[in-house]
Amino acid sequence: MPQTAVYYGTDETGSFKDDSELTKVTFAEGVTSIADKTFYGCSSLRAITIPVGVTTISESAFHGCSSL
Repeated sequence: MPQTAVYYGTDETGSFKDDSELTKVTFAEGVTSIADKTFYGCSSLRAITIPVGVTTISESAFHGCSSL
């Protein structure tokens, strides 16, 4: 997987789960929620900017992201 990714929003859980190479995420325009375990275990994830339009973030969306 690449080190950076664009999140377009999805109801699917674990979209990027356990991707240890992911370092940065950009959120696409129109994203309003971040699903359960979307970035779970992404231990190298260091940078996220959550847009104003995001109103719901699942409790486990960023669990295990120890570099944040």
